[in-house]
Amino acid sequence: MSTKENKNVDQEIDLGSISRAISGLFQSIGRGAFLSIRFVLKRIVIFVILILLGAGIGFYLDHQRKTYDTLVIIRPNFETTDYVYAKIDLLISKIHEKDTAFLRSIGIKNPSQLKNIKIYPIIDIYKFISEKDSKEKDPNFQILKLLAEDSNLSDVIKDEVTAKN
Repeated sequence: MSTKENKNVDQEIDLGSISRAISGLFQSIGRGAFLSIRFVLKRIVIFVILILLGAGIGFYLDHQRKTYDTLVIIRPNFETTDYVYAKIDLLISKIHEKDTAFLRSIGIKNPSQLKNIKIYPIIDIYKFISEKDSKEKDPNFQILKLLAEDSNLSDVIKDEVTAKN
């Protein structure tokens, strides 16, 4: 019977040790909070400078203008090249006039950010020369030679009127 009583004594929990452990936990939390506040107060000037510096750099980077170039390749069908050039010229004039109502009506969400539109033809001179529409041997090649008689061939090809065709 004495062994049974010894087991019960060993298994009992001392409430004093539990209260000391809990009070030690609260003291360590309080000490950590106090040391953190003291650390911040000692270095408050450095923190304020870093916050102001970060805010200034962030403000500068947010308001810095970013420009993007978008490339769209259009292949006009059924000889609508003149129509495409006319519409691009209309868009360019509306952008320079800052006609935001028109630009919004065609689906541009931020027309004030749109700066310019340029159109460049993709010149495929070999395809142009190889096309044969008439009974003549190389009619397009003959036309190209005739156009290039007075000036350089690359100038003739890059000319807007010739490039449209």
